[in-house]
Amino acid sequence: MKYYNRILLLAMVAGITVSCADALFADYKTEKPESLKKYEYLNEYGDLKTYIDRISHPDFKLGTGVTVSDFLKQDLVYTLTVNNYDDVTAGNAMKYSSCVDAKGNMDFGTVKKFVKTAKETGSIFHKVDVSNKESLENCVLQILKEWGDLDIIINNVGISNFSPITETSIEDFDKILSVNLRPVFITSRLLAIHRKALSFPNPYGRIINICSTRYLMRLMHG
Repeated sequence: MKYYNRILLLAMVAGITVSCADALFADYKTEKPESLKKYEYLNEYGDLKTYIDRISHPDFKLGTGVTVSDFLKQDLVYTLTVNNYDDVTAGNAMKYSSCVDAKGNMDFGTVKKFVKTAKETGSIFHKVDVSNKESLENCVLQILKEWGDLDIIINNVGISNFSPITETSIEDFDKILSVNLRPVFITSRLLAIHRKALSFPNPYGRIINICSTRYLMRLMHG
């Protein structure tokens, strides 16, 4: 009987404790941090692309670059990208080094997922071999025909051949230059020719050339 009394007593004490805890925190409130308050005015603004006069500038596109892994989560980065921009550019996942698995085999799984997800938002992709002059020129000309002009070009493609110089052929070296360097000239040249032929010159433009950090690294047997 004593054990039952003890159990009953413990149950009553536990009940009283919980009741006290509920009473203690029921009316608890906290103030919003000042660091958040000062940015609340941003909520009054619409999405970035809603501020573009599509009638006066039907070919104007807003674009941004994203980290593929963040975009594929379809969380905050995906929402901000889709709501505010017309076009999206993948980050490092599109580079040659990111498409090779641990065994040295080509793996385009992540790239395909990105393209599929981005297409569902209305983004446009053009398949092109940048090492092929005609293929790249036709791609740029097609984009200029569709949009009327280009405001920003990002040259981000690149490949590598990780072999000692004594084992690297002239053909291997030419292949690297045809992918990493020559497309920069081709795209920039075509845009310059296009801009020069415009009836109303467009003074705005950006050509962004992204190089690898490999030049900062020391390679053994190189």
